[in-house]
Amino acid sequence: MTGAPGAMMEGMHSETRIGGVDRIYLHTNEGPQTLGAAQNLVNYLATIEAGYHVVVDLNTTIVAAADDQVLWAQGGDNHSCLSVCMIGHAAQDWTTPYAKAEMERAAQQVATWCQTYDVPVRHVAPGAPGQAPTERGIAKHADNHSPSSGGHTDPGDGFPIDAFVARVTEILAAPGKLAAFFQMVASFVKPIRVGDHGKRVLFVQQLLLRKGYTGQPLSSVYGLKMVDAIHDYKVKNGWKDPDGKVAGLPLVKHLLK
Repeated sequence: MTGAPGAMMEGMHSETRIGGVDRIYLHTNEGPQTLGAAQNLVNYLATIEAGYHVVVDLNTTIVAAADDQVLWAQGGDNHSCLSVCMIGHAAQDWTTPYAKAEMERAAQQVATWCQTYDVPVRHVAPGAPGQAPTERGIAKHADNHSPSSGGHTDPGDGFPIDAFVARVTEILAAPGKLAAFFQMVASFVKPIRVGDHGKRVLFVQQLLLRKGYTGQPLSSVYGLKMVDAIHDYKVKNGWKDPDGKVAGLPLVKHLLK
């Protein structure tokens, strides 16, 4: 996974989310399925106000914005959702190797979000005429019938939404996945400190990345940039002790909110 959402793209409209996450939307960009298309789309989004939290293609998953940022991606429902965009057209064939690969990447991302924000793994009922969906769960852009959504039909009638939701369920039900996740969280009873390395350091970096606090590529080393990111996060969230040289269970639980 790549991306640096800490510095929001210049053109992308963004504001800090106040409420929770109720829906996860699936999009297509209505562009050709080419190599490097995800990065090209992210570069384009830097010039306009619209955007997505994550963009995927055949080989890449790019975090374009932190989870706690409200983007103009889903008119009428922006404040309650996260969005992942796949490369392609609403009318495309979803059985090609490219489509299957990007759907898998999207499913992995959606599974992470469903687990992190306790979003039900189900396809929501489409919104009533003139309205966005109201159920919590996974939605297609086309399910939003709010006038400000612009009548989008992506990711298309042919998108295998039931199979996609089943795949998200399968990912979350993988043997040991949830147990390993909670075991990792519990392991922070013993904090990590500057100079430490390993999976626990990478886990905290991934959490910081989702919040927009990262100044370096993901690595397994607790370095000075990670110290700065933790310090900045603590200061902005009113911690009495903003020490960035240590990360323990209280910080991890706060990052998971």
